[in-house]
Amino acid sequence: MVTVYTTFILDHGFRILGILIGALVLTWVVSLAQRKILIVLSRVAPQAVRDEDQRIRTMSRLVTCVASIIIFLVTVLMVLKELSIDTGPILASAGIAGIMVSLGAQAFLKDIIAGVVILVEGQYVEGQEVRLNDVRGTVRHISLRKTILEDKTGVRHSIPNGEIKIVSVFPKK
Repeated sequence: MVTVYTTFILDHGFRILGILIGALVLTWVVSLAQRKILIVLSRVAPQAVRDEDQRIRTMSRLVTCVASIIIFLVTVLMVLKELSIDTGPILASAGIAGIMVSLGAQAFLKDIIAGVVILVEGQYVEGQEVRLNDVRGTVRHISLRKTILEDKTGVRHSIPNGEIKIVSVFPKK
């Protein structure tokens, strides 16, 4: 006697399992590719990688994170489609919600975009002494959203990347 559950598993379960396994494999491949690219760069241009190590690592983590998010979203949509759930209204709602969120999160998006520009251009790296706007100190951490400086007295300043107007980089002593 074939039950509803048996029919479901035979019709959809194995396909859903395949989708999930495919997503895991694809995520693994992206992570492996990121590591291989760093290894190749370190062999081709070892001095350049050493000089820009933090920037390269941050950018590769960013690419891996974005790729993982895209893989996750596509996987969820494929599983919903396999469960016979119409994804059209979900995508339309997500588009409208995205517009609303982007309007409300302009400062956040400005910080992220400025952070990407800082990292891509290599304006400064961790460990350098810089002045950002009117704050002088050693760069302790750079993320997409903010830069953390530590001044001579040990005070840490968190500066949103979108608010940085003037960058002064001091030579190493």
